[in-house]
Amino acid sequence: MTEKRRDWRMIVLISAVHFVSHVHILALPPLYPLLRAEFGTSYATLGLLTVGYSLVGALLQTRMGRLTDRFGGMPLLHAALAGAAAAFLLATLAQGFAVLAICVIAAGVANAVYHPADMSLLSSHVSKARRSTAFAVHSVAGTAGFAAAPLLTGGIGLAFGWRAGLAAAAALSLAGILALVLARRGLAGADTPAAPKARPQAAGIWRQARFQLQFAVFGLFGAISAGLQGFLIPAMAQTGRMDAPAATALLSAYLAAATAGVVLGGALSSRIGPGRVMLLGMGGSGLFWLAAAMPGLPAAAVAVLACAAGVGNGLALPSRDTLLADQARGPDQAAIFGFVTSGLFAGQVLAPLAIGRMIDLGHGALLFPAIALLSLAALLGGTGREQRAAAES
Repeated sequence: MTEKRRDWRMIVLISAVHFVSHVHILALPPLYPLLRAEFGTSYATLGLLTVGYSLVGALLQTRMGRLTDRFGGMPLLHAALAGAAAAFLLATLAQGFAVLAICVIAAGVANAVYHPADMSLLSSHVSKARRSTAFAVHSVAGTAGFAAAPLLTGGIGLAFGWRAGLAAAAALSLAGILALVLARRGLAGADTPAAPKARPQAAGIWRQARFQLQFAVFGLFGAISAGLQGFLIPAMAQTGRMDAPAATALLSAYLAAATAGVVLGGALSSRIGPGRVMLLGMGGSGLFWLAAAMPGLPAAAVAVLACAAGVGNGLALPSRDTLLADQARGPDQAAIFGFVTSGLFAGQVLAPLAIGRMIDLGHGALLFPAIALLSLAALLGGTGREQRAAAES
């Protein structure tokens, strides 16, 4: 098998698993109305299920990274998919809310495997020339998983009941296991750890400044995503710049533009280097958000600038991951990925608290400047870690 073919087999396989993991993250929200009717709980309580799922996954990512470093990415992915399938199948049998919650938390434990194992496998088993493209495809697959979740679990749930919706999530896990098994022959060596004979130093990862900086960069990206997805619509309505339907369409257009940017960013990063693409993407995004914040702009101009900012944000995503992969080397590779990518969750949790309070106080006009500030901070952190890596190499 040629190197190119092997690379693409790994990219497609790991991206497919990433798709499954993102479907699982949003498997429950489309079923909230049905679960509320079944168990008589509030939407706030149901929301805690999704928060708990993500929180458990984030807290355990570094630990799962250590296990990946020890046993290899493929065995851990098999275990994660099997564990998720078992958890969702058991959830279909739940007769009480407590049992359902336990099953969801168990699925969250399985979710902790995906980021460290996926990124470790792509970094170790895809040639450097295609690594940025690999991370681009990986990111797009995750976005597609988010988009597919309401159609899969929600659509099946509405037609056949919430238990069938969760059974569909379990079936998707089993399909992922089948794909891993069928592809195994063409990926010899992927079952083994990247550096099985080296002694890991994972306990000190969170104390190292370079990884703290990377954690912060991922946190800023998480904050940007959560801030826009959660508050773009109410901010536009509060300021009178757009009504709710127009703002909803803008959010969809922004997400589509960001996805297009990811695809373009993977190709550009391979050609001109991830540091330059990070500068172009986040620098441009920050400037576009500042321009969109100018008072008196027509709605069409705001939409164009927001979509341009979305492209910039998407451009930077593969480079962000590639810059991390360049530093995450040696026996702690997956543990590093696990720790740093948990910053996404931190940003996604903290940003809504701050931005939501800002909207409550009537300062919706500050949303775009706030996103611009976060974008430029991510740029400084991203280029700063590249300089630090160059100095240490």
